[in-house]
Amino acid sequence: MALQHFDNEFITIDIADEPGCLLKFEVIASPKTVEQAHIKALSAVRKEVSLPGFRKGRLPDSLLNTHFEKAIEQEWKDHLLNFSFQKALELTDKKPIKASADKIKSKIKSFKGHNESAELSFEFECFPSVPTFEITDLNLIIPEAKTVLDLDVEDVITTALHSASTWEEISDRPAEKGDFIRLDMFQLNEENTPVFSDRRLVITDKKMAPWLMSIVIGLKTGESLDCGSVPSESLEKSTIDPELQSLFKPIPYRVTLKAIEKPVLPELDAEFAKKLGAADLDSMRAAMLKQLQAQKDYDHRNAVIEVIENTLFEKYIFDLPASLVTKDTISFENSKTQVLRIQGNLTEDEINEHKQLIHDLSLNESRKRLALYYLFNDFNLRHQIIVSNDDLNKKLSQLISHVPEEMISQVIKSLTEDFYGAILSETVIEKGLDYIAAKILAA
Repeated sequence: MALQHFDNEFITIDIADEPGCLLKFEVIASPKTVEQAHIKALSAVRKEVSLPGFRKGRLPDSLLNTHFEKAIEQEWKDHLLNFSFQKALELTDKKPIKASADKIKSKIKSFKGHNESAELSFEFECFPSVPTFEITDLNLIIPEAKTVLDLDVEDVITTALHSASTWEEISDRPAEKGDFIRLDMFQLNEENTPVFSDRRLVITDKKMAPWLMSIVIGLKTGESLDCGSVPSESLEKSTIDPELQSLFKPIPYRVTLKAIEKPVLPELDAEFAKKLGAADLDSMRAAMLKQLQAQKDYDHRNAVIEVIENTLFEKYIFDLPASLVTKDTISFENSKTQVLRIQGNLTEDEINEHKQLIHDLSLNESRKRLALYYLFNDFNLRHQIIVSNDDLNKKLSQLISHVPEEMISQVIKSLTEDFYGAILSETVIEKGLDYIAAKILAA
């Protein structure tokens, strides 16, 4: 706990700086400050009261003190607290965070009245002391950029050929590795929720989860099989915390093999290229190469941004406002609990068994997001990186893109101040990360 001392003609302050950006002010207000508060109290009460024979606001001090002593004393103390706190903030250059502006704890510990000092105390959360950094300070280990190979282009061409193929059904054998199949899948629950219907898949290590592959190999057309997923082998690329995904329970499915198929590929010629919007095969390959390279560049940029995020969070450790950390942690906990409930197939009792892990993951995520926000709030200001209304509207549009158009206005009206704060926070971080990534990739 750090201790600091400040004083001037109005007040003397001893500050205790505690974890969670919590500040405790022990203040002695000078007799001068106490008297100034008394003058303001008299003025404030005088404006609100009257007696027979005197107009409102015209009572002399003697009558005011005689008839409204308690009101004056209360107003006096209120003015003393407010005035002393403002002077304390000016003297120490400390600032309460907005979220705690209505949570400032103030107390008069000793108040004797005229020509006497008064002892006061204040407790509140303040803005953190944020380290200043520059790009050259980070010593980033940048992942190597990947170049598109001819094999990558050929894979895209093969996929395009398959999309334009006609299909012949194979009915004289069960499904084998390398086959194309059409599959129905639904989750075995009260509603028997469909996952997909008549979906064409290819039985390869690259395109199918191993658990599903082991089920469909050997099935004949029209056959069904009940099975359970393997949580660590997702059907799609997952963005869920690996620690969270490790808790997932197998989900029961029923799969039905609709057909085993063989593609009849079209000719790979200029006519095929024209159907894809290219003048000839060379132009088609060049366009595919360009598109694939753009995707690899995008993935590389995201990998660089992830390195920047992690480096900043690990390198610059500083105290964060406890109330904001707690609020964000609760939000992340609710989100992760929902993931475990819906995607993880866990019961409420099973979720409760993992409360500590959920809390720890959420706490770390909360601290990381807040730390990055404060770091980039300072960095962006120094580098004139502006978050415009267009930036915020774009971010909002991304977040509500799944909402039906007819419901958008209703949804926007229901959004809370905290939600808009989260949008601002995310946009500040993204703009800063984009700026640094662009500088690094251009070097």
